[in-house]
Amino acid sequence: MSALNNIQARFNSVKGTNIEVPEWGDDKGPLKIFFNPLTAYNAKEISAKPNAGDPTINVDIVIMRALDASGNPAFEDTAEVRHVLLHETEAHVLARVAAQLMGQASDPELEKNS
Repeated sequence: MSALNNIQARFNSVKGTNIEVPEWGDDKGPLKIFFNPLTAYNAKEISAKPNAGDPTINVDIVIMRALDASGNPAFEDTAEVRHVLLHETEAHVLARVAAQLMGQASDPELEKNS
């Protein structure tokens, strides 16, 4: 197997990693958010955002990177979703979720998957 194939195999093996967000769950348990590894292209897209140095970038990260169990976007990029994430979500929870979606693991389960 070539080095390029090894790289692709590694990437594919960690697709669909998930995190649990107890604060956003319900009586059935925490909300599970799925995501794929952060690529250089993803990082470039995020850093090019006009709010890249602002805490509101966390909203963009969650909208851009969070997936449901089927691999579809977990959150639509709508005014309503942005309003809820900006004005009706605890900033520390949003920041933690965004950091995890960016691959900055603070959860032992997430670290185990990488």
